[in-house]
Amino acid sequence: MKKLLALLMAAVILAGAAGCIKINITPASDDEEVQVETDEILGGWTRADSPVITDETRELLKKALEDLVGAEYTPVAYLGYQIVAGTNHRILCRISPVVPDAKETYAVVTIYEDLSGSAWITDVKDFEVETNLQEETLPGGWFEPETPEITEDAKTVFDQAMETLVGVDYVPVALLEQQVVAGMNYCYLCEATVVYPGAETTYALVYIYEDPEGNVSIQDIVRMTDEESSENDQEADMGNRIGIPNPFVNYETLAEAALAAGFELTAPESISGYDETIIQVMNNEMVQIIFLNGDSRVIVRKAAGSDDISGDYNEYSETQVVDVDGVSVTIKGNDGAVKLATWTDNGYTYAVVSDDAMAIDAMEALVSQVK
Repeated sequence: MKKLLALLMAAVILAGAAGCIKINITPASDDEEVQVETDEILGGWTRADSPVITDETRELLKKALEDLVGAEYTPVAYLGYQIVAGTNHRILCRISPVVPDAKETYAVVTIYEDLSGSAWITDVKDFEVETNLQEETLPGGWFEPETPEITEDAKTVFDQAMETLVGVDYVPVALLEQQVVAGMNYCYLCEATVVYPGAETTYALVYIYEDPEGNVSIQDIVRMTDEESSENDQEADMGNRIGIPNPFVNYETLAEAALAAGFELTAPESISGYDETIIQVMNNEMVQIIFLNGDSRVIVRKAAGSDDISGDYNEYSETQVVDVDGVSVTIKGNDGAVKLATWTDNGYTYAVVSDDAMAIDAMEALVSQVK
């Protein structure tokens, strides 16, 4: 059986060498997506304490590749494991088909290790994006860090770049590449989760540039290919590798947003002290308005149902329920000031989230204008 699987995978790899590598064989568990809650991953998956490739991990991959021909697998980062009747392992690899002018790409490889110690590959999910690494590092070229662990400097750069990105939460798990230019380029492997109840978590490559003055900017975000993505989605992801996997679509007016979502959101046109307004719809299911003042935001959201759509999972020391125009509203904050309000009314769920704490009466006044 193992040799049959190996031959099948080799044939798939060689057939797709001119394009992308895409292998999907029934995995050892039914869990196809990475679901992340801090260090625990739903479906029994646990995030690795360290992404560093150990001798044991190399031996495991070597064992799984024993009868596999047609491609070279280079382990880059250990991502996590799942205890089943044996153990499933996830490893980020660089994969290069053994054909002329082959392109090396990143892929998440799942390996099943049974109780007797035998191991084989059960799934490969490819980013369909070439690595930037060369066999010989050239001056000014991309290079692989000594370790995939996120350094303090790399974490600082990442956190700063993510300050103004909304809609998707990114958690860096490995530092894959760097490039010294007039400043520094970074390539991170991240877990990516849309800020919405029940959203699935997958992997993404995030490219960030830091200039000599310490200013940072996101250059590109590339999501891992999903089998269920449409051809148009895949083409959009491949186009110059540009396109943040953000489910939010911007609209000029709330009326336009209402047509897309199928319901109206009433909210103040502006908030004192906030000079910019962004209107968005997520997956034609949720409308949100973002009021911006520099890095500070007030976000107003509405969707059908009763789930908490705030995306705010911080712990607050103070929680109370207040009455606003006959509706029970839960507000949360610290030291007598609030940052979060959630409520439901007439079949819809609402949330107001503020980066900066505000007085309770100010939050109540804002909530009273949201319908």
